[in-house]
Amino acid sequence: ANFLGPTLLAILRPFTLGEEIFVTGGQGFRGSGTPSVSDYLVKEIGWYQTTLIAKDTKPTYVPNGYFLGANVINVTRMTDRVLIIEFRVRYSDRHRAIPAIPDEMEKYLRSHPKTNDRRHPVRVNLTGFADDCLKIGVEVHVHKMPLNAHLKVKSELLMGMMDIVEKHTSGVAFPVEVEDPYAFETKKRFGGSVESLLAARADAA
Repeated sequence: ANFLGPTLLAILRPFTLGEEIFVTGGQGFRGSGTPSVSDYLVKEIGWYQTTLIAKDTKPTYVPNGYFLGANVINVTRMTDRVLIIEFRVRYSDRHRAIPAIPDEMEKYLRSHPKTNDRRHPVRVNLTGFADDCLKIGVEVHVHKMPLNAHLKVKSELLMGMMDIVEKHTSGVAFPVEVEDPYAFETKKRFGGSVESLLAARADAA
């Protein structure tokens, strides 16, 4: 495989020097899913091995044959970054929040200069129901730019969308925990954590 590897790399050219790639792990190799690794920078492509630089700056020497069985995503060649976000809305706010929030949020995202709605549609919809809230899903593509600039744009978009949510609701829908009535009453009478009391009741059963 290592003799065939360099030939296929030369023909297919899935990456070139200076590009950033996402590589799956395996066989003792630190994949890009590891936080300290992230996307690899292609430092050198040799006949038998390729030198990659991880986020933690550790040089990684990979036999070229490894790429025959690994999934490689060329991050440098992407044209946009996709943001997939979910907002929570209280049930008590549903009549004034829907469809006002999706409509206004979609207009805001379409008009933002850093989003790309020509090639990829902006989607803002009511997507589901949780025990304590409605769920509004957002999907928007942002033009490719250096990571630091992207993070600033992402922060700006998040704050803009949050302003829209707060405009049409009574506030953020924080998770609500429903407590077991039996455990709550027992806790008041005898003390102890709800979790331990529930576990004890389960063991007794």
